[in-house]
Amino acid sequence: MTKARDLARLSPNSSGLLPDANLAALAASKLSGSVPVGNLPAGTVLQVKVCNTSVNTSATTNSTQTELNTAYRVSITPLRSNSLILLEYFVPMGANGSWSANWLVDYSAVRMPAGAALNTSLSLISSAGDANDARKRLAGSGMRSSNGYDLNDQLTWNLTAVDYPNTTSALQYGFTWGGEGGGPVIVGQTSSNDGAWAYDANIVIIATEIAV
Repeated sequence: MTKARDLARLSPNSSGLLPDANLAALAASKLSGSVPVGNLPAGTVLQVKVCNTSVNTSATTNSTQTELNTAYRVSITPLRSNSLILLEYFVPMGANGSWSANWLVDYSAVRMPAGAALNTSLSLISSAGDANDARKRLAGSGMRSSNGYDLNDQLTWNLTAVDYPNTTSALQYGFTWGGEGGGPVIVGQTSSNDGAWAYDANIVIIATEIAV
C-alpha cells in the first residue's frame, strides 16, 4: 500500500512532467539515502561550493608564487574519491600607476589541505603543465598591464582549471601569483576612486564536484 501511494505521488501529470510537489518528494527520497552517491551516473553535479569575498589586498609581485590572502579560498570535501573538481576563478585587480607594461605576472590555481597555513602545503592541481626545462608549472597563465603607468589599468583575470584530488578529505582551493616585477596592485578594486570608470568587485571562486 505504501509503495502504491509513493508511486502515485511521483506519477507525472497530464503534461508528462512531475509536479513540483512530486519533484520535492523525489529529491527527499534521494537525500534519505535511497540513491547512494556512489551510484549516481558520470556527469552528475554532486555539489557546488563558492567563495564570494569583498576582501581587498594590496600586493607586489616577487619571483616565487605567493598566495595573496587566505580569504581567497573555497572549501570543499569531495563526496567521491574519483570525482572531478571543476574550478572557476574571477579575480579583479587594479594597478596603481606604477606598473610597467612589460612586467609579466603569472598565476596558478592551487590545492591545499583544509586549515593549511598561508603558503604551507600548497599543491599543484591536475591541470598544471608538465615539467618543461626552466618553465614554471602552472594551472593558469600569465598577464601584463595593457598600458603601464596608468591608474585605470585593469589586470582582471578569469581562470578555469580541473583537479582530480583522489580523496574524500576536506580540501581548499586558492591561487598563487608571482612574476618578474610590478605592483603594487589592489585585488578587488581599482586603485583610483573615480565614479566614471573605477569599481569595487568581489573575488569569486567556484568549485564544482562532478561524478566521473
